[in-house]
Amino acid sequence: MIDDQLRNYASAPDSASAFGSASASGSSRLRAEEVLAHARRSHRRRRAALVAATGGLTAAVIVLAALVLRVPAPAPVPSVTVAVPGGCQVTTLPLPPGVTGATVTGADPTGRFVVGAPFPSDDTAPAVTVLWTDGTPRLLPAGFLAAAVSSSGLVVGTRGRLEDRRAAILRDGAVTDLPLPDGAVISDAVAVNGRGEIAGIVYYPDYSARAVVWPPAHDRARLLQAGSAGKQDTMAAGIGEDGTVVGTVGERERAYRWASDGTGVALRLPEGYRSSEGQAITGDWAIGVASTSRGGEDGKEELVARSTPVRWNLATGAIDHGFPVVPVAVDGTGAIAGRGTGEQATVWRDGTVFTLPSPEGRRAIVSGFAGDSHTLVGHSDRPGGLAPVVWHGC
Repeated sequence: MIDDQLRNYASAPDSASAFGSASASGSSRLRAEEVLAHARRSHRRRRAALVAATGGLTAAVIVLAALVLRVPAPAPVPSVTVAVPGGCQVTTLPLPPGVTGATVTGADPTGRFVVGAPFPSDDTAPAVTVLWTDGTPRLLPAGFLAAAVSSSGLVVGTRGRLEDRRAAILRDGAVTDLPLPDGAVISDAVAVNGRGEIAGIVYYPDYSARAVVWPPAHDRARLLQAGSAGKQDTMAAGIGEDGTVVGTVGERERAYRWASDGTGVALRLPEGYRSSEGQAITGDWAIGVASTSRGGEDGKEELVARSTPVRWNLATGAIDHGFPVVPVAVDGTGAIAGRGTGEQATVWRDGTVFTLPSPEGRRAIVSGFAGDSHTLVGHSDRPGGLAPVVWHGC
């Protein structure tokens, strides 16, 4: 079902106009926004942006097409679809003055802080971030795009665009760049934990990439290596409260886990799959996607490959795959949030699948868990823009 929906969308006549116009239909606008958000989270999209700055614009088009077509295989994980829990409620977050809509990119583990960005946005203008504190919104300094926020309110993200972007934090009301390791020229911050450790990625002039961790003092960047003499690219995607980092080695070759001391190991592949990406971590759980194509392949092999959502238990080494949800986030109980049938915000928990409600029954996207395993954040389609929302009791 999900495979057919995404492939139909990829070939739909209105898909191109949806990417280029904020006045497209609500359904097309939300689909386009979702694909773009997923692309921005992908390391291949980040590298495409770097290459585009030097003339490689076609690479971004190829990458975006591949992301639309890389969809999960039918689910071998036993699941049953049920009605949403009776106490599940959705609330729309207020917007800052002058902002007509916003996406939500994440929240801290307590649910007190939520970060997002105005929508629609102008990619030629400085980035803007919205921070909600206890439900009250404010705009952060222009030019800074938040990726995550900690339980202490430390906001991490990226300042600038393309080849000029730098991993940065919001501290004392000002945006401060994080230091680069020797030789690196570009950086992104992607995640933060309660101790103030920040996971990110740095890029070098030859377009190679390395996963890094900035310690709580934020005074240096520690490189995370993998493979022979650290020759492979490494990409961080998430960091746990104990400092464990999950990410990817190579061109989506293997999902990888680094312990807090920097030592790492590749995560298991499901049987019949040849490559994988690590996407997020909470507690003992990590999620990602595995593919039947070999990491780094392009062309026909990449476009016809099957993909499947994967969940790893980092404590036991157990692996599950084939969930009926395109994964976005995992919580400390192993529940998975993401996109399900009908492209709606969906949660899988202990074999049970349910669709999150949205204001006026419109399509919604979930961005992550917040507060507890039954509180989530995201955004919903509405006339004229997107509405930031919080789900409680779900």
